[in-house]
Amino acid sequence: MKYVSIGEASATFHIPESTLRYYEKQGLLPLIERDAAGRRLFSEMQMALLETVLRLKQTHMPIHDISQYIAWVIEGERTTERRQDMMTRHKQAVQKA
Repeated sequence: MKYVSIGEASATFHIPESTLRYYEKQGLLPLIERDAAGRRLFSEMQMALLETVLRLKQTHMPIHDISQYIAWVIEGERTTERRQDMMTRHKQAVQKA
């Protein structure tokens, strides 16, 4: 599996490394692996989750809701309906704003 460093992830999405650390602490990027020196390693899955987080933030979804959505993504297919319901409600809220 291919991994990228926090610096590479930061550069890819044009966001500060401190933002990535904050997202991890808030539960938006769970399961971040670390190398032997304790440096964060982002897998392809983590990079895809990060892209999802950033896109949801662009729609002004609250961090708590993003965290819940990501947790459901990690749980897998059994949460598909809950995720769809959340996105439907969020879409309606965005359209009203």
